[in-house]
Amino acid sequence: MSLQFLDVSQNSLDKKAVEYLASALATKPSLVSLRMDDCLLRASALESLGGFLLDRSRPLLISVKSSPRGARFDIAKHIVAI
Repeated sequence: MSLQFLDVSQNSLDKKAVEYLASALATKPSLVSLRMDDCLLRASALESLGGFLLDRSRPLLISVKSSPRGARFDIAKHIVAI
């Protein structure tokens, strides 16, 4: 069985955590959906995630929504096709 959906929502993820996550997910080409809602992601963490996305050969549905309380980003679902 392969990993297709991953929800890490409501975990406070800093840049280092996102780098570790991206590194681990790079070995999972079957992943089609990544949910990171309410993770309080900062720009540097999103940049780390962006590097992972550029290396993918398959589209990935991503959800990075923020709660109104102190969240810095509110990015609705995007389909990244490279």
